[in-house]
Amino acid sequence: MKPNIVGACIAVLIFITMNVSVITLDALTLTSHIIKSMTYDLPVNGYLVSVELSVLNTTWTPAKPIIMKYKIKVKETNKPLKELLVLLKVNVNTMDYSDTAGTYVLARVRDCNTYEGKIKIFMPSTMLYMLSKVSFINIIPTLLVIVENDTYTFNLIPHRLIINNSFVKEVLLGNCSSSFDERIPIELCVYSYYLKDIQVTEETIPLIVSIKNLGDESLKAILTITVGDLILNSKIISVGRGLEIYIPIPIQALLSIVKDNVTELDVRILTLNMSKIVSTSLFIPLSIRLSKPIITLRGDPTLVFEGDMVTLNIELRNPNILPLHIHDILLTIGNISVKYKELPNVVLPRENVEWSFRLKLNKSGNYILKLILNYSINTENNIMITELGSIKVIKALTIRVMNKLIRRNEDMNVEVIAFKPLKNIVLIAKKGNNTYRLAYVGSFSEPGSEVVNIPIILEPGNYTLYAMSITDRVISNRVNITVLNESTSSNLKKPSKYPGKTTNSVIRVLKVANEVCAGCNVSIKLVLNNASNVNIRLYRYEERFNPPWVMQPLINVKKLGNNTYELMFKAPTKEGMYTYKIELTKGNDIIESKNIHINVVSKKSLTTSKPLIPPELFYPIVATSALASLILFKRYSKRRE
Repeated sequence: MKPNIVGACIAVLIFITMNVSVITLDALTLTSHIIKSMTYDLPVNGYLVSVELSVLNTTWTPAKPIIMKYKIKVKETNKPLKELLVLLKVNVNTMDYSDTAGTYVLARVRDCNTYEGKIKIFMPSTMLYMLSKVSFINIIPTLLVIVENDTYTFNLIPHRLIINNSFVKEVLLGNCSSSFDERIPIELCVYSYYLKDIQVTEETIPLIVSIKNLGDESLKAILTITVGDLILNSKIISVGRGLEIYIPIPIQALLSIVKDNVTELDVRILTLNMSKIVSTSLFIPLSIRLSKPIITLRGDPTLVFEGDMVTLNIELRNPNILPLHIHDILLTIGNISVKYKELPNVVLPRENVEWSFRLKLNKSGNYILKLILNYSINTENNIMITELGSIKVIKALTIRVMNKLIRRNEDMNVEVIAFKPLKNIVLIAKKGNNTYRLAYVGSFSEPGSEVVNIPIILEPGNYTLYAMSITDRVISNRVNITVLNESTSSNLKKPSKYPGKTTNSVIRVLKVANEVCAGCNVSIKLVLNNASNVNIRLYRYEERFNPPWVMQPLINVKKLGNNTYELMFKAPTKEGMYTYKIELTKGNDIIESKNIHINVVSKKSLTTSKPLIPPELFYPIVATSALASLILFKRYSKRRE
């Protein structure tokens, strides 16, 4: 016999006490004030069972369970008391939605004592998508009392709770089930947290299994978790009165069998003989929000020189829990595109990969670096464009001209700036197809600058001026200059056709070594005849250029005394005979010029031994010694006579 007794309509007298001021019941649905606690006296097999239920929550936050407190007592009776197994089945509904939240074991009543405790009511997974649409939830309890294999059912008054949806970031999903076997009264609850509107980056889903045992003995059983026919976890457990287990479920295992972004986990407790004691299930949503790959430029070469090879090291990180498949990688630099061919096919979860691009930028300017990545995660294809930064390309050699409009036979100041070590820099002027080498600047062993004073002997016209490193093949920026006709000042003195042959020579003394070692410093001593405000220039003869005289940079010009100067410059690094020209100018006039010849030899050629006594001293000493010997000989001869 299994009677079905409805608490509100039963003919037997049931006393109901409510902790409210006003209440209205309509088809078992509460439509007025929220009930906090209710007490029922229910007839069960000739016994009067007192049941008190109260909901501790005033509002319900989806991130926390609903707590319900209960008290159960069998009132005094003359009839021998048989064991009662009291359970509570909880349904939830709101608007047009209804589902079961679980079945709970409340008490195993064997005497007239009071049995009390608390249960946690979890939100069913199916209600997850209703949260944004509803503002309340009804908790509908149904009391089940089992005695002598008979089940008495009582539908009790619902409890309505207001849903607090503000700032909800996670939702607690769960389900409970109980064994109806009086010999093994077991309650099994399974719950987990669902991250709402937050990117899932964890590798596992936390699953909590809670077991309550009202049996007389400790329970030794097998706990299994399955998805369909696949076993995710299985272990032997020993349960006293209660047990709570944390079980991480790998997301990778679920993704291979997920359907419509939902996975159903079946949790069972089996005897050691594999007989089922109790089971429950939990639907877990798997709407994983994937992150984009993280791409960074390592080293960040923000400044490079025109024509130099530059290496771009790029790092890609996969922040997801799923593998990332790369299909294409394209690097764009301004209007230039470079495709990387040696692709890593797969980037594992939480792993980094690096690769390099080598390229040469031959034109100055600012270049924006962008990386276009064609990739897929799971089954979703994506194209991502990432701006990595910018690179500024500049010339390694630059010139600045103080005056771009200059007269013939006047001096032009040019500043030569090297941003890196460069060798053998010359200044060149170009007009049409004609090229004129104006001056040899020298080499820079480190970044620096030098101002060169150049006498302009070009024909009037428009020229393009630039510097070039002959060794490194580096060309500077180009500057347009204009050469005008020379000044019409009177008394302009033309240079002699034969330098150094003027009748009134200004250069009185010109001393320089005939032989110097390659690459060594060369000193020229110059004594002038009462010359004031005279400019001294040094040129080297280069047959390859037109005109052939190229200005020789001076290391130092030192005034030793009145009209006495010392010029210092560096000899060529190659051996041979070189011709130089000393030129004296005053204003726009060339006063005088003289040619000198220097033989450049290796350092070994200059290491030959020199006599201890110079020849100019050796011969007078020999003559004096011979005369002294003759005088002494004559005196000695006279004494013997």
